[in-house]
Amino acid sequence: MGRSGCLMTVLAIVGGTSLVRLRVWRAGPAEGFTAGASDGLTEVPSAEYATLPREHTPLSADPCSLPPDRPPDRPPGEPPDLPEHIAATLAEHGWCVADDFLAPLLVSQLRHEARQRWRSGEFRRAGVGRGADLTVRSEVRTDRVLWLDPADLSAAQGRYWARLEDVRLAVNRTMFLGLHELEAHFAVYPAGAYYRKHLDKFRGMEGRQLSCVLYLNECWQDGDGGALRIYVDAANPDAYVEVLPAGGRLVTFLSARFLHEVMPAGRERFSLVGWFRRRA
Repeated sequence: MGRSGCLMTVLAIVGGTSLVRLRVWRAGPAEGFTAGASDGLTEVPSAEYATLPREHTPLSADPCSLPPDRPPDRPPGEPPDLPEHIAATLAEHGWCVADDFLAPLLVSQLRHEARQRWRSGEFRRAGVGRGADLTVRSEVRTDRVLWLDPADLSAAQGRYWARLEDVRLAVNRTMFLGLHELEAHFAVYPAGAYYRKHLDKFRGMEGRQLSCVLYLNECWQDGDGGALRIYVDAANPDAYVEVLPAGGRLVTFLSARFLHEVMPAGRERFSLVGWFRRRA
């Protein structure tokens, strides 16, 4: 199969397939998905992937054309039980990728807020560690962040918060993680910025349980770089997948389980990064 087609939602790899790069394209009924590997493109049977049972909605879809009874924060074509699908995939695989988690109009509003505040100088260099141990280490990460205040959210941020609340409730019902509160920040990676391999867990602290990354980028292409690389097999350091930061895409994974890193991008890369914490 050639490389024509549109990106399809991929939730997790099923089975022991090891990939050094994952690029999935919509295939015909009898075809597999095309996954990129270091030695070229290879055909991978579609049965080896768990996919969301819905049609992919193009990121350019106009939310203003939605029927009056459809909430504007939810993209057309999304099943009502999307949070349940996310929770079920997390329970089985520990990580999940869901496209069109938010409607394009809401993604655009959040991107505008992030870009405006970035250009006004409100972002700060991201550090490593927490509290008194927080230090800025450019050899580890070079992104900039702006923390959100749950008591002072914009309208768009509030709708994002509410959508993740649906995920929190579904995950607690399915996995009994006891997720209690969300902490989140805008993140921008200027061209060339990176975040080396790490866990979203502070040493000696068990608070963070579930990592959630919502991408805000417009018309992101494979050549732009900036992929999130997730190491999916602790026993095999060469087994990982790379997820491009396409706007509206939500990546969730168990914070203490998966090493991951952000690869350098060729242009500014915006996201909303959050963690659900267990009650202290």
